Amino acid sequence: MGMSQSDGDSIVLQSLDMSEDQSTATVKDDALKNLLYNDVPDEVVEAARKRLDNQSLEPFAAEATVTDENFGRVPRVYIETTNDHAVSNAMQRKMISNLPVEKVYTTDTSHLPMASKPEELGRNLNDIAA
Repeated sequence: MGMSQSDGDSIVLQSLDMSEDQSTATVKDDALKNLLYNDVPDEVVEAARKRLDNQSLEPFAAEATVTDENFGRVPRVYIETTNDHAVSNAMQRKMISNLPVEKVYTTDTSHLPMASKPEELGRNLNDIAA
């Protein structure tokens, strides 16, 4: 959970219920909308809530090694979400700065633009694929 720990404006850590052995987590019921869906109708949040399950935390703890020869050759873009409570604007800009991208698409959405502005996200993805 390293990035969330270093992102002082993120509410991820305070929004999670951790398993007893700390290997999995799920978003607290009362935090789901504010964390991930703060700009979508309540019925969308409720539909998502029904599909929530514990998530393994192992991927967040694993070290990733990338090289210029492999990952460095992959063209990168970033879809910035300016109303995101999970990954702050400052952290998003830091990620973009640390691993430069060819283009940034900025959308005024929460963490999940596919729920709040699917048409805009679709246009961005089509532009990326073109």
